[in-house]
Amino acid sequence: MSCTRRRAASFWGACLLAAIVTSPTAAQLRVVSYNTKGEPSTTSELNNYWQPILQQIGSESVNGIAKRIDVLALQEVDQSDPQAQDLANKLNQIYGISSYQTVVAGSGDGFNTQAFVYDSSTVQLLQTQTVYLAGVRPALRCRFQPVNYSSPNAAVYIYNVHLKAYPDSTAKRADETAAMRSNADNLPASTNIIYLGDFNVTEGASEQAYLNMPAPGNGQAFDPRNGQFIQDNPGNNALKNFATYSSTSLYSRIDLQLPSTELGDGEGLDLITANYHTFGVVPGSGGSAPTISPGILADASDHLPLVADYQLPAKMQVNMGAYPSQVIVDALAGVNVTVSNAAAVVAANGADELDYTVTGSGGVLGSNSGTDNALGGGNSHQLFLDTSMIGGRSGQLSVNSTSHAVENGSFSSNINYDVLAHANAAFDLADSNTLTVDFGSRMLGASSAQQNVSIYNLVGGSMTAALDFDQMFASGDTSVLSLGEDYFSNLAPAPGSSALLAVSFYPLSVGSFSANYVLSFSDQDLPGEITGQLLLLQLIGRVLQPGDANGDDIVNLSDLQILGDNWQQSGIGVAGGDFNDDGITNLSDLQILGDNWGAGVAADLSFQDALNRLGIDVPEPTTALSLLLLLGYRGFPQRRR
Repeated sequence: MSCTRRRAASFWGACLLAAIVTSPTAAQLRVVSYNTKGEPSTTSELNNYWQPILQQIGSESVNGIAKRIDVLALQEVDQSDPQAQDLANKLNQIYGISSYQTVVAGSGDGFNTQAFVYDSSTVQLLQTQTVYLAGVRPALRCRFQPVNYSSPNAAVYIYNVHLKAYPDSTAKRADETAAMRSNADNLPASTNIIYLGDFNVTEGASEQAYLNMPAPGNGQAFDPRNGQFIQDNPGNNALKNFATYSSTSLYSRIDLQLPSTELGDGEGLDLITANYHTFGVVPGSGGSAPTISPGILADASDHLPLVADYQLPAKMQVNMGAYPSQVIVDALAGVNVTVSNAAAVVAANGADELDYTVTGSGGVLGSNSGTDNALGGGNSHQLFLDTSMIGGRSGQLSVNSTSHAVENGSFSSNINYDVLAHANAAFDLADSNTLTVDFGSRMLGASSAQQNVSIYNLVGGSMTAALDFDQMFASGDTSVLSLGEDYFSNLAPAPGSSALLAVSFYPLSVGSFSANYVLSFSDQDLPGEITGQLLLLQLIGRVLQPGDANGDDIVNLSDLQILGDNWQQSGIGVAGGDFNDDGITNLSDLQILGDNWGAGVAADLSFQDALNRLGIDVPEPTTALSLLLLLGYRGFPQRRR
């Protein structure tokens, strides 16, 4: 090794080890094919050449994708040396993980066997088989599946091959690819397959070994570069963008990745054709300088790594919003659902697009469809609840994807809710919407009178919304006849159940009084509620002068006569002389009448004269109280006839 090369190797070994590249473990697949030529064989080579190459492959950004290797297919591995395990250990060291594992073919011709190093945190190894190709070099066939994907259509078979070299082996190579195709054609139709490795088709695109690969059958392959990788153009530097040249000279090494046609339809697991390239030259650069020191590549192997990125299938994620468990008939109510492509990728082109439909059935109405790219943020849709009929309703919201090999491609949720009739406010079970409360007559200055008014929520069907009392509008003599602000909410529609509103009568001045209260109600706070259900409450009452039994606003002989006619009677009220409203007409009421004698009119007859006129023979009292004392407990005197 020259001094210059040693300095370069030392530089890359130190700098690239410090600049450890990290990337998501669940993302599109980066598959690398590399003929190692039996290397690395020493720790120095592993650290100085292979470490920077592996690390640079993981950090190389192609069309927005930069990620560590998921599957590294190795050819010409020496069975007597743990080269594959050394590379797995180095990858684990680079990324600070322990998930890289190996699988090595069980047989080969000495050093010339095949192996895989794979990241078990991103791909599962489902199956391993050694496929013998016409008795020469066996292919190592492994079936991998991306982690967190369950569909068999998301798995891929990878055939890792090293075909016989040299022009005189043309027929042998044709036999080998024919045998490999025969094995692959026995797999189910539409199986994902990648044929990769050192194909050695030195005779170009017309060689039969190459022509066997795109032949019809279940394992039919296609060449992403249409033969450009197998053109032997040692003087054409522009083709370095395409062809897998030797690391030491412009001579084609003819390493290929040939996917099955299933991986070229743009759906599900699929090759990202624009990212398919020989490591060291970024696609589209027109043969620009390698992205890593040519000396490091040459000292590692006389082949160059062939890198391809494969998109993952879409992964559907459905987030359903809350929906009301109760609505009112004819409400506009629905349920929102967000559908997104949750494939864990580092760039949008790392996963298939998600195609889906959203459908309602039963009590859920509507349908929709959409597409969401990976990292697209998702789409929101609304379906509606059928609120046309009262009663318990049920339906189903379903989301289904048609994307190939989609993960979580089917979602459904049962939706149950109740449709309620509108609340119905009334003063009674007969559905009366007007009510008059007559407090009758009370004496001026008497204590206030109270009553309770019942408000019902009448049952309107098998299910009825609760009732809210929202506001009232008052007019008239509201200071005398008042309604308490006993607002309520969620009055249940139970038969016979009611809310009580207190109304009061305050006898503050003489006269006849009335007040009107318009009461406004609504359904409980649910989708579809209506407001403005109105009830009219009228309050009336009369305030009399104390001692005025006949309601003519004066206290005179007529009132005394009424009191006398009802003496010691019970339950007759003011009109019967019970002025203090204690339930009986007696001395207390007579005192009230005497104290207010002549009120409301110029007195032309004294209280004593009135007693005399009625034939009550008592000394003339100076006050009504004296009169009561004179009468004592003898009862009200009888008039002389």
